[in-house]
Amino acid sequence: MSNFKVGDRVYVDGYTIHNDRGEKVHVKGTGVISSTTFAPDVYSVKMDKPYINQHYCTTTFFSALPHELFTIKKEGELRMTKNFKVGDRVCCIEEHDGNTHIIGQVGTVRALVSAFHELAIEFDNDVQGHTLGSAHKCPTGHGWSIPPEKLVPAYIAPRKDTKIIIYTKGNRTFAKVIVGKRTVETECAVCSHDDVFSIFTGAQIALARLAYKNNAKPALSKAALDKALKNFEIIE
Repeated sequence: MSNFKVGDRVYVDGYTIHNDRGEKVHVKGTGVISSTTFAPDVYSVKMDKPYINQHYCTTTFFSALPHELFTIKKEGELRMTKNFKVGDRVCCIEEHDGNTHIIGQVGTVRALVSAFHELAIEFDNDVQGHTLGSAHKCPTGHGWSIPPEKLVPAYIAPRKDTKIIIYTKGNRTFAKVIVGKRTVETECAVCSHDDVFSIFTGAQIALARLAYKNNAKPALSKAALDKALKNFEIIE
């Protein structure tokens, strides 16, 4: 557990207490520790931006539990990867709770499990897990809850046994990402019946789509770019 002191810059991801109607507010953002009177149980944070609290009042102060605070090493940088949010694409790099099938698997963050400091992940493939429960139900076997330190953004997953295979079926060209022996992602390019089929063109399109999904920039040599610009075609 981190020992915060007055003046520390922190990232907050937590909830207010309930009001009389049982309502609470999810508070996220950066701020500064303003008081440690009740530390280490509760820390007072002055948020950079005001928010509307559970009593419908605008305020900049928030009482945070220790697990709702994350150290900022420098402006804009959170400790490790604890700033994952719902919808992020992630890759698991270690086993957790005895499940080794999650290693190298890519999935999507479905929920933040604050009580256990874990993220509920829906994996693309069956990892012999569960369904994440009724609130965030996913296909049987695709769900698992994992601490953020065992996850990395999917596009920087450090796996030496990752490979991309290009193959065709009829007028379709596929780019398949394989980690170990598991297929974790596939993209396809379909050639129109009015065009002449080319595996090289299809491979470029399929790879470009994979790159876009994983926030990677497609690479192109200057010579190829100069040639392409002479007869450029945009394909959706």
